[in-house]
Amino acid sequence: MEKSFEINIPFLYWLVEDKTLASESLPCETVRINENQMEVSLSSPLAPLTDIKLFEDFCIPQV
Repeated sequence: MEKSFEINIPFLYWLVEDKTLASESLPCETVRINENQMEVSLSSPLAPLTDIKLFEDFCIPQV
């Protein structure tokens, strides 16, 4: 089993449908990460194989 690290990094994600991003983003946060995968906590459950786009917002200054 690969070693993983528990880390909480906020992200935004958008649902992708027919190569088009949804108009509103949804919040999520990493729970655990390793070299090959990332486990996240989503604001609402998704169906398996749902296409999403992730955007890390932890480096964006809050104004």
